[in-house]
Amino acid sequence: LLGIGVAAALALLAVVYGVFAALSGQDWPTSEALRIQPLTSFEGMEVDPSWSPDGSLIAYSHSGSGNLDIYVMSAGGGEPIRRTDSPADETYPRWSPDGQHIAFASGRGDETSIYLIPPLGGSARALVGTQLEPFLGRAELGAMPWSPDGQELLFSRGHQSRETAIWKVNVETSEETQVTHPPPGGHDLAAAWSFDGTRIAFHRSENGRESLWLLDTQGGEARPLLHDEHNYRSPAWSADGRRIVFATDRAGPAGLWEIEVASGRLRQLVPKVSRVIAEDPTPATGREGKLAYIEKVHDVDLYWRDVASDEERQLTSGTGDDEAARVSPDGEQVVYSSNRTGNWEIWLLDLTTEED
Repeated sequence: LLGIGVAAALALLAVVYGVFAALSGQDWPTSEALRIQPLTSFEGMEVDPSWSPDGSLIAYSHSGSGNLDIYVMSAGGGEPIRRTDSPADETYPRWSPDGQHIAFASGRGDETSIYLIPPLGGSARALVGTQLEPFLGRAELGAMPWSPDGQELLFSRGHQSRETAIWKVNVETSEETQVTHPPPGGHDLAAAWSFDGTRIAFHRSENGRESLWLLDTQGGEARPLLHDEHNYRSPAWSADGRRIVFATDRAGPAGLWEIEVASGRLRQLVPKVSRVIAEDPTPATGREGKLAYIEKVHDVDLYWRDVASDEERQLTSGTGDDEAARVSPDGEQVVYSSNRTGNWEIWLLDLTTEED
């Protein structure tokens, strides 16, 4: 006897994106007007998205090989290209403004270091050490660490006094300069350069709270932008520099909000990003008005079991729910419901080829 079994698994992280007119300089639409759809649907953890300068490609970290490696994929879908294969975790891929390099963090040794790699082919080269231990989960690279001219890169570095400051390094000369000076016990992380290069946003962790700060690149002291009883993380600038998207717990464990820098006006963007690992959707903005972020989703796959032999094989996989399966009278096809594209649809699977 044959039957269809449905197995539920804890969902891993999926990268999704929405088109936001405001990121190109227009007013933010209401939450109901946002178009949000899955971008990846592979097994494993998919985190740390970064858009290519023209918005056609996206880089991210994926655990499909057993540890986190850097992958590059077309924003329109298709098979991703694996760009690293170190046994160490590689995280925070960040695209250079000219599209020629991807910076990323990797714990290939006693400390996390920053590397550069060409997007579609070629070897990685070490750029600078962070003096931070691997696997601490700190954002050594923010959403937008590159200067607009692509000559300098912002990163976070640990000090012997246990503070973490933001530094910048010239990618050609390797000259390093300290940018922020946190208070005792403070950690400055996730630095993001505005698209015009005039300001740097970052989050500061201090006394159990995380706040958003701004720094003018022409000089002066850093000033708090959002500093209260809530936590604020992972800033990313809109293309016109008027707004910053960030992760916060203002309305739950995790959510995406934006702030208009000049007025301080706040608005919730995606109110239901609540099942995110480490409570951080890690937003990434692009010049084309796109926003990528991560969300933890539920995963249900279809299985085929031979009741007589108790043999079982998996028919579907990915981040999404495949359910309500029905077998055709000839036993060669299965029709089922799936939300893998972001909407519930009817799918047909050929059992002879196991192709949808």
